[in-house]
Amino acid sequence: MEISKEQELLAANLILPIIKDLVTPKILAIFSRYQTNHIESTIYEKNFETYLTRRYIKFLTIDTLAFPNKQTQFDLLYEPLTLISNNRESISKKIDDNFEPSTFFAKYYRIIIEDTAGMGKSTLTKKLFKLCIKKKCGIPILIELRHINRTNPILEEIKCQLSIPGSEFNKETIINLLNEGGFTFFFDGYDEIPLIDRIFVKKNIQDFIESSPENFFIITSRPEVSLASFGAFQKFNIVPLEKKSAYNLIKRYDIYSHNPIADRLINEIKINEEESINEYLENPLLVSLLFKAYDYKKDIPLKKTQFYRQIFEALFEAHDLSKEGYLRREKNSNLHFDDFDRVLRHVGYFTAIENKVEYTIDSFTTIIDKVKKYVPVLSFNSSDFIRDILEPVPLFKREGSYIMWSHKSLQDYFAAKFICLDTKEHQEKILIKLHSMNNPQRFSNLLELFYELDSQVFENTFLYWILKDFKEYADQSKIDYSSMPIDLTKKRITNTFQKKAYILVTEEIDYEVLRRYGSNGNIFNRKYRNQLKGLSSYQGHVNYYGNDFDDDFDDDLISTDARESIYYNSDELHNELYFSNNPKIILVVYYLIKYEHPLFIQKLIAKRYPDILKFVESNNFTIDIPHQYLQQGKMYGVSKSDWISNNPILFDFINDLLLYGVTFNYDSALEKLEEIEKRKINNSSDELFNW
Repeated sequence: MEISKEQELLAANLILPIIKDLVTPKILAIFSRYQTNHIESTIYEKNFETYLTRRYIKFLTIDTLAFPNKQTQFDLLYEPLTLISNNRESISKKIDDNFEPSTFFAKYYRIIIEDTAGMGKSTLTKKLFKLCIKKKCGIPILIELRHINRTNPILEEIKCQLSIPGSEFNKETIINLLNEGGFTFFFDGYDEIPLIDRIFVKKNIQDFIESSPENFFIITSRPEVSLASFGAFQKFNIVPLEKKSAYNLIKRYDIYSHNPIADRLINEIKINEEESINEYLENPLLVSLLFKAYDYKKDIPLKKTQFYRQIFEALFEAHDLSKEGYLRREKNSNLHFDDFDRVLRHVGYFTAIENKVEYTIDSFTTIIDKVKKYVPVLSFNSSDFIRDILEPVPLFKREGSYIMWSHKSLQDYFAAKFICLDTKEHQEKILIKLHSMNNPQRFSNLLELFYELDSQVFENTFLYWILKDFKEYADQSKIDYSSMPIDLTKKRITNTFQKKAYILVTEEIDYEVLRRYGSNGNIFNRKYRNQLKGLSSYQGHVNYYGNDFDDDFDDDLISTDARESIYYNSDELHNELYFSNNPKIILVVYYLIKYEHPLFIQKLIAKRYPDILKFVESNNFTIDIPHQYLQQGKMYGVSKSDWISNNPILFDFINDLLLYGVTFNYDSALEKLEEIEKRKINNSSDELFNW
């Protein structure tokens, strides 16, 4: 990357004050304490200056899919993003040049920025890093977690980043500096940690934070179940873009386009009332893809998968938005579009199941060589293909000695296409694996794209499996509640599927305290600790949807880290408060939710089939409580065998209390199940051969 004189001067003016006021005092304090000579301390100051300058200048530009292999200015393309806390306070912070990181970090110390593909997590990390330098908020260190493993733990990575040729940091000095505090660590891409390294890296992060607590820590990730192990962190999400911000972002991309298209694109969006387009405008990555796709075909794709196909076509045809016309570049591999796509589908899948986006040339060559076994009719050289995906078809980019996907969502797209088009008789077995593995949430974007590519297969598998379980539960429950009216029984079934509940009736004397502090305060926990002892997670049974894997099933197609279990199992405990003014008592309802099916799949079903399934988030409100039937200070279980659950007078009241989390529409769910079962029968008939 070429560095201009202006950039050098800008970096020097920003970084030298940090060295003088933050770095030098720490180094001198340590060297004075350990009686090390002053010359060595000056060398270490230079190391920090070099590191921060190099990082800052690197983050002055940003890689984009709209303008691949082109240096685009970060500040010209950055549309301010907003963080919102994932708690009842719902604190929001706009991350722009007026944002004060020192105040923000000092309040929370440990932060997780969690959101879905393309929402701008890594972009936000770079913006925060630069703001730390501009505002002199500590000493920022950025660690890309995909680089961390047993041979390169966090401390070693810091040593490598801070060392320069002829001046290597030693680990003891780094540890002493970290103990002084004042550093801000950005751990970017928790979801990109390769599966084989996941357990080690998680513990390495936890141990590192515990050993240097006087620093700030920020982790970014797509949603991951294992993030729950970082319980001391405050979680933030990225607020979806408003239309005005999305339009501003489109106009920013126009700065680098040879033929400005922003006004035409924005006008067409305003004319088009498709709900899917409005959804795409909320996501910064999809806004950039929309810009690229519209310039290529002059229409607006209505599906994410259409976005990615048009992006791939534009890159394959070497369409450069920053230049006039089209430039057809010969492909080193001599593969035509469909064959190139076929190879990429295999690459997408094999890299996705490893949960890796970054490879050395040698290790990536191994992936390509494996792919060639599955496409023997295609003849090409692995090194030629690698050159193609870096230059004429830049779906990958080079990072030092590594190559990596330009964006992880591209990997998801090609992997989803692979499962849809290339797996033949193995398809259902792969979907079983995705459904049943220990951490399926990392495939959430992949499966959403898969749904778009083949919604019928999605229905025949994921939707069918959960509806089948729902029907089995419903059939048994109708027998258990046979004495109740059928409409109330249906309501009970839909509100208790995958769920147990306990109801604590508080005493009137505690009403005002609970109103003020809720059920998580020390006063509440001390007084009701005996009643709360009974709350604990419970073990479920293991379901396998389909036959066990055949002996001759190709292990390459389902291989994941050996430590992952074959079954997804998650218990969650939530509580909600229901208030009564006469008498002044509160019902604390504890929901013990057992997700027999991955939660993100159920959320995807709720999104695509809202008439079948919905999510009820919070029910805090004031209600009329039939207090004459309930004893204050007592905990009641709500199950088929409990008195309170079967009391005819309380039955519908309890139904209302149980309305939380995943809730099915009873009749719509069973109608859809019947439709799928009929289709399965028809599809297995011989009508294709009756001609």
